[in-house]
Amino acid sequence: MVDYNPPERVYLTAGELRNGLRYAKQPKAAAILFALETHLTPAEVEGLTWTQVARMKRQQQLTELAEKCLLACPQQIRFKYAFWQQNDIGGLEPIFGIDHAVFDAFGMIWAELENGYANLIRIDGPADRKSVETYLRN
Repeated sequence: MVDYNPPERVYLTAGELRNGLRYAKQPKAAAILFALETHLTPAEVEGLTWTQVARMKRQQQLTELAEKCLLACPQQIRFKYAFWQQNDIGGLEPIFGIDHAVFDAFGMIWAELENGYANLIRIDGPADRKSVETYLRN
């Protein structure tokens, strides 16, 4: 771990992003994508409140995709956090462990995923293969 040197540039395809988010599952997938879109850290998203979200909306800091991510966890009247999960007894708790979910889903640390998202290669292996196969049939 001490000798770990992150690569200067990480490449991530749209298909890899999709597969990683599927692996992370909702609502963590939405929180990860929200953080990537808004340039927040995992810790900032874990503690994000609806008051902060309202401020971000007023300041036009939310992309259309970031706003869609908020739909994964509908606002609860008595719960201030924007991203939440149910605990073992049915209550609500803030999402935590986004860093770990990123490493499990993508095999990357947060900074690498951010870099990969910033340089996202907008190809999707299976979809592109089907497109080529369709083209070759004609």
